[in-house]
Amino acid sequence: MTKNIHHMFHDCEKLTSIDLSNFSFGKIKDMDYLFNGCKNLEKIIWPNDGNYILVESISYMFNKCKKLTSIDLSNFSFNNTLQFNYLFSNCSNLAK
Repeated sequence: MTKNIHHMFHDCEKLTSIDLSNFSFGKIKDMDYLFNGCKNLEKIIWPNDGNYILVESISYMFNKCKKLTSIDLSNFSFNNTLQFNYLFSNCSNLAK
């Protein structure tokens, strides 16, 4: 059974950092808007297992994360990801 976690932290304006290192993304299919509107989010710690194989959609995932300066997605596998729309939209401090 696949799961959706879209909008999980949507508009969590007081969220500044989050440690997801113990979270399993193995059955997640939809991560749209996951951190959308988290304007004070500065740091995200992702699991190192790289188990994101079912993820198909990550649109608007970091939209409006204005304090996010960098993000490490090196463990992500985007082989099945079809939707990337506005992934980093309005991330004004994200390094290029």
